[in-house]
Amino acid sequence: MIFVTIVKFLSNALKIIGMGFFVFSAYQGTFSATGNSTTVFIGVAVLTVIIVVTHIIDEVRR
Repeated sequence: MIFVTIVKFLSNALKIIGMGFFVFSAYQGTFSATGNSTTVFIGVAVLTVIIVVTHIIDEVRR
């Protein structure tokens, strides 16, 4: 039972970290002088991978 709780916590923490990285990348790519559209695309790619991985983890956990 404790293992399921730990996996759920890690999955949710990974999602929050991914969303934070996406917001940072979007901000840097949009408003920073050194950022460009590539930065935004990298943020989208990382967020997509994290969502897919955590979805797979959640399905395996069930």
